[in-house]
Amino acid sequence: MTEIALAASLLVCAGLTLRSLQALVSVDVGFATEQRFAFKTNLTERGYPDAARVNRFYDQLTTRLESLPGTLSIGAISYLPLSGEGLSVNAAPVEPPSGQTGDVTVDWRIVRGRYFETMDVALMSGRLFSSDDRPGSPAVAIVDDVLARRLWTNEGAAIGRTIRFGSGPPAETRTIVGVVRHVSHVEPGKQSLPAAYAPQSQVYQRGMYTVIKSTSAPQAVMSAARAALRSVDPAVPMYFAETVAARYDSAISLPRFTAGLVSAFSTLALVLAGVGIFGVTGYAVAQRMREFGIRFALGAQRLHVGRLVLGRVALLAGVGLTIGTGVGIGLGSLMSGILFGVESNDPLTMSVAIGAIGLTAILASLAPLRHAVRVSPAEILRAE
Repeated sequence: MTEIALAASLLVCAGLTLRSLQALVSVDVGFATEQRFAFKTNLTERGYPDAARVNRFYDQLTTRLESLPGTLSIGAISYLPLSGEGLSVNAAPVEPPSGQTGDVTVDWRIVRGRYFETMDVALMSGRLFSSDDRPGSPAVAIVDDVLARRLWTNEGAAIGRTIRFGSGPPAETRTIVGVVRHVSHVEPGKQSLPAAYAPQSQVYQRGMYTVIKSTSAPQAVMSAARAALRSVDPAVPMYFAETVAARYDSAISLPRFTAGLVSAFSTLALVLAGVGIFGVTGYAVAQRMREFGIRFALGAQRLHVGRLVLGRVALLAGVGLTIGTGVGIGLGSLMSGILFGVESNDPLTMSVAIGAIGLTAILASLAPLRHAVRVSPAEILRAE
């Protein structure tokens, strides 16, 4: 019974973590991960003291990377999604809608090139940045649909609006020219801030993540990208070079490890429960062989003896399941902080756990049951 209770509780926990992982990987993060390779460069202020030199460096780097075999598109962003980096600022409409008060905290990101196309971030309304958004031209911004709906009624209503970013003398105003789909910049399953983007051509931003969409193998892209970077400036190192898919896998590695570990322990506990049921049932049948022989001699049916054996198994499994399921729900409540998209008393998880224990109990009791219903009354009486 102890083994059954332990197995049931671990099965509930395993089911909850697996269901949580399933819900986590099904979350749409708002960008594509396959065939994307990214790396970071951080230019020094001494070597690149102004925006013109920074933009010239990234223009040259983009030209080199675009010539690589298999390259489909290239873009860059100050803080790549899932990088663990970011900068938040306050934002507020210059002419707030009726009823809109206070600032909104937003993720502030600088982009260049075809970043949104490279990452498959959908354009909801308006336009993306272009070569016309250069130094000296009107300051522009792109916001995501979450921020647009929060400040205005819909995505289209945000186009042409002027928004202030920051507070105090450093604050700047920009005109919204486009609205893109919300991107989860933090780990999947966690709430991320609404985002606003500015073109690097209008901002002095030295550190950037360059993203390459390519059909070539990741190792080939990495080697070629390193060579391209050295050809532009050998003194600039490359950081955090990896595929976007690998970065995504790393972001969900802990939930995946937790689910795998708990599942392994629950499987082991289920096997031990089956062995325990087999042993207990086999011993009980051996102790009652004389009784079964006499019952058969007096005309008892095999079905009746089978019910006696299975009744004891059902009692053990029922008590163990009741205790184990209750413990599992309690453990699930303690695990609520690491679960996503599933309740601790999830009916499907409970049903699967009960079904697994029931099936294990039946399979483990088949051999002792077969032995009990095949008792020969004559052999039992001769033995007496």
